Amino acid sequence: MSSPAASHKKGTEPRRGSSPATPFIATTPTMSDSGMVRRKKEKKKRPTWGVPKGIVLLATPEGWRFMIQPVEGGMLCGRLDIPISTDSQDARAAAAVMVVELAREVHETDVEVTWDPPTEPWSWTAKVTLTTRIELAPLGTGS
Repeated sequence: MSSPAASHKKGTEPRRGSSPATPFIATTPTMSDSGMVRRKKEKKKRPTWGVPKGIVLLATPEGWRFMIQPVEGGMLCGRLDIPISTDSQDARAAAAVMVVELAREVHETDVEVTWDPPTEPWSWTAKVTLTTRIELAPLGTGS
């Protein structure tokens, strides 16, 4: 009786239950082995939101909702990350801070938020205007 190893060609896999003629190294297939190649992770770009021109703040049973209106049109909607029980004045302050920080981080500009008198007890609107920076010359420099 011949050995199972002798009945196989070199480099081929043996039948079940027999030992290989040459040692095989078992490998786990990778993405490239199956024909798919993993893409390099690209840094995602921030959305290009326009400079804000207005805010709408709504008190809902689920929480404080906002809508930011950019100068270019469209609308950015979301929820303020504050408790539902927050007072309306504090909610307006939180929304104003969010818009000021958004304008500063995304557009590198300063804005001011001015709230309109409320027309409904659960809805507030505000105008957002660009503020001008006044840079003062250091003391001791000649004019």
